[in-house]
Amino acid sequence: MGRAALARWRAEGTIPVHHYGHGREVPLDIGLLDDARRYPGEPDPDVPTLVFAGRHDDAVPLAAVERFAAARPARELVVLDAGHELTEVLEPMWAHILPFLRRFGTPAGRPPAA
Repeated sequence: MGRAALARWRAEGTIPVHHYGHGREVPLDIGLLDDARRYPGEPDPDVPTLVFAGRHDDAVPLAAVERFAAARPARELVVLDAGHELTEVLEPMWAHILPFLRRFGTPAGRPPAA
């Protein structure tokens, strides 16, 4: 985003962005940007992290996700035959999520899955 577009966003308070979940444009408040500036540009948690990427994602380059995942040994990358939304691969995602979580035990108060 260029300086002029950023100045316009700040002056108007919102900009229209495509919301993949709603399948349409929605207003994005400048408060999101102001809040985001309080945090590092790329989080670097040293915790086990399961990272999903769509091979056909037109918004986030696969190479960028691969670099992010490779930066920490505790990050596991799963590349799926999907686009940015990943909505068409929910079942395969769960097939990775559940075993990943089970490696760390059962949440308190929950019985183990059969």
